[in-house]
Amino acid sequence: KTFELNNSRLFRLFAIRRLGAFATWRSLYDKYLRDAERRGALYAATSMRRVSAFLALVADQPDAARRDLATASWTPREGGYHVQHWWELEASAEIALYEGRAAAAMTELRDSFAGLERSLLLRVKILRVIAPWLGARLALAAASDPACRDEALHRAERLARRLEREGTEYADVWALLVR
Repeated sequence: KTFELNNSRLFRLFAIRRLGAFATWRSLYDKYLRDAERRGALYAATSMRRVSAFLALVADQPDAARRDLATASWTPREGGYHVQHWWELEASAEIALYEGRAAAAMTELRDSFAGLERSLLLRVKILRVIAPWLGARLALAAASDPACRDEALHRAERLARRLEREGTEYADVWALLVR
């Protein structure tokens, strides 16, 4: 029953995030996180913190977003790349974009993006679309730094082509936005 509760709450938070209902997201996140901590549900608490770090950015609090990531205390098994790694990567990239640190983040997050590429998570369609969209946004923002402009623009174009190959309308729109 705990597994179902934790995951249904996580998926509800995902859906509300994609809808942009930030006030509802904040309210549910606070409620769900308190309950997960009360129950000692480390997986749920860590997952919710990583998924919801974006809420702090909505409130113009990037330091709070970083604290949420640092507070997440789930310890993964050795040798794997788990969905919590992805959520941490996504949150870290969003924070870097928000703070204008895209060029540094491309270097800092390179190993995490490589881990995602080697993982089985990219068998999930939405991750196969969101990950290159995130990487392309980082690359485009990093292109403002003359030191990495050419490499960043090449990466953004490569990721736009990858988005187009997914064959979904939202991926096609994101590919057009990258270009």
